[in-house]
Amino acid sequence: MLLPAYAAHGDPHHPAVVRTLLDHMLIRRDATRLAAPDPALAHALGARLADHVKLEEHELFPLVERTVPEPALAGLGERLRQYAS
Repeated sequence: MLLPAYAAHGDPHHPAVVRTLLDHMLIRRDATRLAAPDPALAHALGARLADHVKLEEHELFPLVERTVPEPALAGLGERLRQYAS
């Protein structure tokens, strides 16, 4: 929900957006591969997740907050709350 909301107001090709999408794909791929025990993959996935959280906290979320108008952010927040319940 967040990235489409951002793309309605900002550049969908922004490097932080592209990295976020790529990270999501690779994290899902590696999580699927963990069906078989693999300590090296588990360690790499953990590092990727930690880096991804930093990307979202330090780059993506501030970008969205700067770009998406407050009323649209409030609406997004409400949709996320409804989705979570």
